[in-house]
Amino acid sequence: MCARLHVCRQAALLQQNSLLGPLPRLASGALVPPLLAPHRRRAAAAVAARPRCAAVVPQAARGAAAAAAAAAAAAAAQQEALVSQLFAGSTVYALAVAALMALAPRWSVTRRAVRSPLVLAPLALVYGLLLCWSWQPDTFSLVLPGSWGEGFKGGFNPQFMPSLPGICKLFSRWRTAASLWVHLLAANLFAARSMYLQGEVKRLPTWHSILLCMMVAPLGLLSHAVTRAVAARLRRR
Repeated sequence: MCARLHVCRQAALLQQNSLLGPLPRLASGALVPPLLAPHRRRAAAAVAARPRCAAVVPQAARGAAAAAAAAAAAAAAQQEALVSQLFAGSTVYALAVAALMALAPRWSVTRRAVRSPLVLAPLALVYGLLLCWSWQPDTFSLVLPGSWGEGFKGGFNPQFMPSLPGICKLFSRWRTAASLWVHLLAANLFAARSMYLQGEVKRLPTWHSILLCMMVAPLGLLSHAVTRAVAARLRRR
């Protein structure tokens, strides 16, 4: 726009200096410049080229922004693929250890692996990584919503208590759901390992409780408690 005004001003000055009479106008209202001397034509061409040179800068900025957005999208896609791989790998690992405890409890490899607390280390490391990736500024407020000000207003007004809507919103996120799954796998495997070790010491059948624990942990714990009670009663006879 500034370049057009500059051209129009130059044309008006030329009109006054050379007494060429009124310059014609285009349908758009722009002045039609007269025939100029060679050096003036070069100057006018340079002025006319300025808008195109200035337009190169916004185009370059837009190209850089598009490239940065594409790089960010590619990095996010790679991270999502890695999250899926960690999710699947953790599931396979936990089920493999549980299968060894349930189906081959007396195998030396099973005993040596399960007796070491490091058997839970891979799941703990994966969970820590997924927790870091899934953490967002509102994560803590969704898990424990509330405020100190509301809590001290008086009456029964408990704060920092989990709410079902907040939990549903939190675990609707991709990475948070993956971290929750690995958390459950680690807790279930810990409970199954405890059952296995108790079964080794007290010579109890634990395969059914271990399998239940890996799928529905509370029912697996109940099954193990019932098994212990029945075995103790039978031994008293």
